[in-house]
Order: sequence, then structure tokens, then C-alpha cells
Amino acid sequence: MIVAANLTDLHREPSFLSEMLTQVFNGTVLEILEEKDRWCFVRQMDGYQGWAHRPYLTASPAPAATHIVCALSCGICPTASRDTAQVSCLLGGTEIRVEEERNGSARVRPAGAMVPSGWVRLDQLRPFSMLPLAPNLARQQMLEDARRLFGVYYLWGGNSAFGTDCSGLTFLLHRLSGYPIPRDAALQFPAGQAVDPPYKPGDLLFFRSDNNPERIGHVGISTGGWNMIHSSRSRNGVYEEDVQASDGLTRTFAGARRFV
Repeated sequence: MIVAANLTDLHREPSFLSEMLTQVFNGTVLEILEEKDRWCFVRQMDGYQGWAHRPYLTASPAPAATHIVCALSCGICPTASRDTAQVSCLLGGTEIRVEEERNGSARVRPAGAMVPSGWVRLDQLRPFSMLPLAPNLARQQMLEDARRLFGVYYLWGGNSAFGTDCSGLTFLLHRLSGYPIPRDAALQFPAGQAVDPPYKPGDLLFFRSDNNPERIGHVGISTGGWNMIHSSRSRNGVYEEDVQASDGLTRTFAGARRFV
């Protein structure tokens, strides 16, 4: 099945009150492993699993996507005129099909019937034909995208402009530049290429958990060297910080990894 809502959550248990593990965008393909009441235990194409609310899914095939939303969110309007009020929105990271372009606008067709078709600004989309970005461009683009997320609040399990955790941020930034990486910090750490200082922009800096030194508990993206952008619970959101100016970050630093 596929996600029919703008965005929905995967939970640890079949309940909205249980821990949110991640968010999935409109059109995401989910394999159904089990059904219970109005919930489905699902697996994404990358193997990530969780419980999704069944009414937010559809069996209708998703239209083949041609672009990815690169804005924090983009409003869907009923006409190509920018004077009309939006009727819905798509979150940054959503893969979407463009069916027509006109005067700087694009007519898009989301998956399912919950999100209406309509028009969005073309400059808020990135065509698949240009992805993945060349490494130098990708590293620059990831930092530009990260800075546009400054002020987005910390949300455990989030990976969108509606709220994000640390690994949700790095996951989203790589996705927008065409480089898929694992969802969680503990999965990203062993998957990336180990690198030593001086760090390049776009390298990921990882930190051990305070409660369990054997576990990776945090990640940020280097802006070059020891400065990084990350989503931090202590600061409740996305901001830039010098790792070496923080005793806690310096003490728990585990290493750096590169995907681009």
C-alpha cells in the first residue's frame, strides 16, 4: 500500500499514544506485514518498520514521481494563479508527479485521494533528472537546505519541517540531494565511510549516548570542520553549534562518516 496523507507517522505499537519512530511522506510504498484493528504493521523499501494508521493508506497505485519537494513545504492551489488560496500542502522530501508546467507553476498529482491535485510553484520542486547532485554541489545544497530548517522544533521521530530529530534531519538533507541513507543515527554510523579531520561540509558527526557509551545517540552535519548543524533536544530545534565549544559534545564524540 502507499501513504495517501500528506504525511503520517510510524509508531512502535498500534496506537497514536505509542512512540513515534519516523514520518513517511505521501506516496511512500509500504509492505503490509500484519493488520490489527485500524492499524497495519508495515515495512518500508529500506527495511524500516512500524505501525501505520490504516485509514491514511491506500491500495491505489502511486503515480510515478518525477520531482521531489525541496521547499520546507509547498502549498497546493486549485489553479496556476498564485492569487488563489491553497487547499493543501506537500512537505519537503515528498516525491511527486508533475503533469504540466505553466508560467513557473507545476500541476502535481499526489498519491491517493486525501491530498488534492493542484498547482505548486515550480521552484519548490527538484526534478529527478538532476539527482543525485554532484558531490560538491550536494554538500553545498545540504547546508543551504539545513539553514532553511533553522527554528524547526525538535520532534522525536520527526523528519520534516513539522518537526525533526537529529537523524531525521540528516536523513532529509541527503534525500533532498538524491543520496538515500538509513533513517536512524545508529544505522547511519556503520553505513557511512569513516573520515578523519579536517571534515568537509556535509560530513556527519556522530556522538555516543550519555546513558549508554556503546550506543550512537546523536548526529549532526558538519558545515566544514567542527561546526555542525543539528536538531538538539536541549535547544529544542535545529541550529548551528561549534562541537569543540561544548563539553558534552566533545566528551561523547564517536567519529565522522561520509555519504557524499
